[in-house]
Amino acid sequence: MRWKRLLDAEATRQERLKKRGWADKQSDIDKRAKEHAVALTKEAEATLDGFEGCSVRTLGRRTLLTGTVLKDTSRFEKVEPTPSVLEDYPAEPLITEPQFTPLPVPVTSIS
Repeated sequence: MRWKRLLDAEATRQERLKKRGWADKQSDIDKRAKEHAVALTKEAEATLDGFEGCSVRTLGRRTLLTGTVLKDTSRFEKVEPTPSVLEDYPAEPLITEPQFTPLPVPVTSIS
């Protein structure tokens, strides 16, 4: 049921694009995206082939290097965390301190 709704939604979208003349543009974009993906795949495969060739020359035999071969398994010493330093907060200000004393308001006479 959900798959049918998805297919219907895609068909509706394609119909809207077709009416607006964007279907061709969208298919061109899709085509270019696929071509780009193929190019990236070929590049990745060439890199892997080069890596495998390097390992053959280095090790003198054909082996498959995996992540487990390259993994660092050396032991690390356990470092205890340092205790945090609490800073002293200043004392709460008193209402009698000068910054809380109201300023005198000058009296002006209205004539």
